[in-house]
Amino acid sequence: MSSDAAATRIGDLVASVRELPLGRETVPPVFGGAVPDLSELWRSRDHTGTIRVRVPYSIANVGPGFDRFGLSLAAIEDRIEFEPRTDGGLSVEVEGDASLPTTPGANAASAALTAIFARAGRVASGVVRIRKGGPGGSGIGSSGASALGGALVGAIALGLPLTSDPVLREILRCAAVGGEFAAAGSAHYDNVVASLAGAFTFLESVDPLVVLRIVPPARLKVVLAVPETPLSTRLSRSVLPATVPLADASENIGRACSLVHGLLTGDLDQVGRSLADRIAEPYRASLVPGFARACRAARRAGAWGAGLSGSGPAVFAFSSAERARDVAASLVASLGEVGSNPRTFVSDVGGGARPDGPR
Repeated sequence: MSSDAAATRIGDLVASVRELPLGRETVPPVFGGAVPDLSELWRSRDHTGTIRVRVPYSIANVGPGFDRFGLSLAAIEDRIEFEPRTDGGLSVEVEGDASLPTTPGANAASAALTAIFARAGRVASGVVRIRKGGPGGSGIGSSGASALGGALVGAIALGLPLTSDPVLREILRCAAVGGEFAAAGSAHYDNVVASLAGAFTFLESVDPLVVLRIVPPARLKVVLAVPETPLSTRLSRSVLPATVPLADASENIGRACSLVHGLLTGDLDQVGRSLADRIAEPYRASLVPGFARACRAARRAGAWGAGLSGSGPAVFAFSSAERARDVAASLVASLGEVGSNPRTFVSDVGGGARPDGPR
């Protein structure tokens, strides 16, 4: 099947969704607001045909935005490489995390790559190489970065147009439903969307996938404290209730709106106040010893606000550059009181996925 035929097939698959609420009869673009520039990703293929991308990690939820908000991290990224071959079969090589599976169906990157090939009516053949840039099981989007990288290199190998909305939806769908599900046992889009687009992203809807993107003020720094003991996403999601009290849902809606408003207006005090969550964090806090104490310590050290990064156990805080070192030290000291020895990162808000050079 030619690349044009593959792209047409993917477009036909996604075009089955024809209507949206509120009387809209056409599917809107995947990205509204500040649209990411993905054109540079075509430089990911070298003269041998090998494709290499760099994909940032991300914070999911970002306080009140459970399964909807995401924030890209500049300081931590995966490097994903796909070397197509014609001899049949798919193999996986991992560097930087010996605990990750190398079975193609169980690895996030290769599962996502396999999924997008299958959606195009093709079978993937070659070698997937993954260089991990951060710890897994930490709540900072490790599996999402690998999954998005796998879907991207697959789409580029197929010659699919990355500026096409149907193709973008398929890339993100294969990353979430193929890659994230293989690694974490659940399909969620918040991490993979932030890793692709960069900045702060939120999902207007999942079916069809519609994403809005905001570039936060440059003075916002992200401080992360990552405990050394990983926490399974499956476990962290299993403690969440099937329903939440109406008052809690209403409170989260207000906080989520306030957070978006603060980012748009540059009011980082408002952003910090809006990080409070009543849907996920109260139930997950018991899985992260010292979590509430660490958030209070970060605020006392000058952070605008703090919260649980994704499903945990990492704790994040928003801070100015001048306060970042003190905030990081406060998180280490606070989590140290309960026996943890966290690794810290101070990061700018990241851009999206981009080409990678030869290793």
